[in-house]
Amino acid sequence: MKTLEERSKELDKQRQEALETRTSIAYYKLCAEQGITSEDQLLYEQGCLESKDSNSDSQDLNVRKFLNEVKRLNLSNYFFDASGKKKLLVKYFPNKFGPGGKQDLNSDKYKNDGKIGKLFESLVINYLKKV
Repeated sequence: MKTLEERSKELDKQRQEALETRTSIAYYKLCAEQGITSEDQLLYEQGCLESKDSNSDSQDLNVRKFLNEVKRLNLSNYFFDASGKKKLLVKYFPNKFGPGGKQDLNSDKYKNDGKIGKLFESLVINYLKKV
């Protein structure tokens, strides 16, 4: 197992390589991870923008896939196919609804199928407004 000092040196070396090769996203992430001020502010800002764009594109695709699968479900009946709704939420938004996520759907709070149905409907309506 690496010591903190070894890890810090490794990250610094990677950051320097990203700076030399003008790899903006890697440079941005490594500066942020190390909590240091960038030597090249333009490269840093470019990496920040590109990182957000790539995350946004991936998230948009995920939302579109989610909405496509939702078409087959009855949104107005909160109790209808709650387990199917729960599976879709975990499948497409694991960091939010999966085990250890911000809203773990296996917690006691979501034992009632109606709560999952209401949450599901709210999420779908919200995403439909954005698409």
